[in-house]
Amino acid sequence: MIKIFNAETKLPYVILFIVTVVSIYPFFYMISTSFMTVGEAINQYLLPKKLHFENYLEVWTSNNFQRYTINSLIIATIVVSGILFTSIPAAYSFARIDFPFKNIIFYFLLVSLMIPEIIMLLPHLLIIRGEIIPLPFGPSWMNSLQGLTVPFMGNIFVIFLLRQYFKKIPKEFIVVAESGIKSKTDIDKYNDVGIFNFLIGESILKSSNINDKIREFLN
Repeated sequence: MIKIFNAETKLPYVILFIVTVVSIYPFFYMISTSFMTVGEAINQYLLPKKLHFENYLEVWTSNNFQRYTINSLIIATIVVSGILFTSIPAAYSFARIDFPFKNIIFYFLLVSLMIPEIIMLLPHLLIIRGEIIPLPFGPSWMNSLQGLTVPFMGNIFVIFLLRQYFKKIPKEFIVVAESGIKSKTDIDKYNDVGIFNFLIGESILKSSNINDKIREFLN
């Protein structure tokens, strides 16, 4: 029988336990506070004296919270779909297709990740207001669905992650894709687009896409 706890693993497990408790505590306190009265929350009690489930009902039925939730789901779904629609082909291009200045463009995108997001707020605002480039569907996107979704449909970090995933795909998969495309009557599909469709269709990227969807949806 393998011993999990021994002299070598005791300290790492203790550190891991402490980090886990510190990480979980804010979520635990948030949930605990949601069942408290206002007085208990102000006095920073750790646990409520009585669970007040009606707090959730009051929040849900007041201040138009239902509309806020629906708006958040709509915006998150559109943004995640847009990110996958743009990031997957871009990542495949950087990983498998040779084109002029490919590495320079990719490294330029990576450098842009170092720019703090707070600095990007003003350019985003100017774009949404139509002061940098002319916008379709009106002179301004302020207070509109497209203003909250379109500027965020490109994610360089997701492109980077998927590019690394594409580069790790063994050449055997590409050979299988090529042979599968060759066997079709439409010989024109024997190109990068056909191989890309094969990789997507065979769900080789399923796990990576799911991870990216969850991460972007939570963001």
